[in-house]
Amino acid sequence: MVDGFGRKIVLTPFLILIVAAAAGLRLTRLDNRPMHCDEAGQALKFGKLLERSEYVYDPYEYHGPSLNFLTLPIARLASAERLTEITETHLRLLPAIFGILLVWLVWLVRDELGYEAALCAAAFTAVSPAMVFYSRYYIHEMLLVCFTFGVIVAFWRYQREVSAAEQQPTRQRWRRQWFWLVPVGLCLGMMHATKETCVIPLFAMAVAALACSCWAKRLALGPLSLWERVRVRAGRSEPLDFRHFQFRNVLHPHPRPLSQRARGDFPQAPRPLSQRERGDFAQENRQSPLFAGLIVLLTAACVSMLLFSSFLNNPRGILDSVTTYSHYLRRASGEGSAGPHDHPWHYYFQIFFWWHRPGGPIWSEAPVAVLALVGLTAAVLGRAEKGTRFNLCEAPSGPLGQFKPGRFFGPAAALRTRRIAATRKVPDPQAGS
Repeated sequence: MVDGFGRKIVLTPFLILIVAAAAGLRLTRLDNRPMHCDEAGQALKFGKLLERSEYVYDPYEYHGPSLNFLTLPIARLASAERLTEITETHLRLLPAIFGILLVWLVWLVRDELGYEAALCAAAFTAVSPAMVFYSRYYIHEMLLVCFTFGVIVAFWRYQREVSAAEQQPTRQRWRRQWFWLVPVGLCLGMMHATKETCVIPLFAMAVAALACSCWAKRLALGPLSLWERVRVRAGRSEPLDFRHFQFRNVLHPHPRPLSQRARGDFPQAPRPLSQRERGDFAQENRQSPLFAGLIVLLTAACVSMLLFSSFLNNPRGILDSVTTYSHYLRRASGEGSAGPHDHPWHYYFQIFFWWHRPGGPIWSEAPVAVLALVGLTAAVLGRAEKGTRFNLCEAPSGPLGQFKPGRFFGPAAALRTRRIAATRKVPDPQAGS
């Protein structure tokens, strides 16, 4: 049986192939389509930054500054000093890069989704018509999606480090946690600096985390997460290689990999912590959410304020980045230039699930939506096979201990449920010997 490291080696070439396919779809002939008026408007805004090193945030149009500032290195590498020296390829290269990065980011949650399911999710993202289209479109959308997913991935990785903190020295513990806290703040600040509508995915993530926490409290299985239920439903015979989780068995309560337990290799249990050590760790663990939140907020604030102020050349931009929401709330109600964007509630569902013009192909994300519903249903209602016992993975002990990114990946979870494998029978400790 291939272990976690061996599985990674075997499946990495498939990931490279998927990322290469995503790059081919996003980078080929970027100048094949005329510039849309939205793209042209952003290009003109970028032209002022390129030619005069001037950027002033407009709270009424053009959205955030990240698109302009991140395009500048591409223009410099192309030795362009004027807007007329920039081509469609130069401008659209930025969203294409972020579209490719988004496909690769799925691999960072392979432990939660499963290696094979992560590859399937990456493949879906690589060939998605919507993802490909917006990756070749010089506007803010693909940057916002990538930074949003970056927040989810980095925050989950931080939660995993928190769950393993008890077994690590204090210096190593904070170094590993900071390694993921800073990317959380960085992506959060870039979300705000990309587009005002970042409040929508942030609100959605907060509601999802709250719903998952409430739902987990109602489960009789305690800290068992939805992706754990999917794994058991799929009959996975061994867990993935979690370095920072503790798998426990009622017969052998000390932490060790299940693969060793299956072989009958029970290493010596670690030295129990003294009462003083447990007290010190509990005190540190109570303080860590506050410090973690401060680190994230300070990092996000610094990134956002630097960009909105044009690196302190326009301090007014910081205030405008807040007051702009009153304007966009009015636009959301249909005032001003938002009028052309007023559509019935089902308009965007039609575009997403069945886009067709006479004589043209049919574009649809319906297969992904169907798998998302199947995966969500399996995650919430799935149960283990009758007579099967399984080991629970300790939930992260951070401020949102029940937050699980696997609950955001319905399609991959659906593919996981289709893996029918022989389940491992773990002896019942109360059964007669």
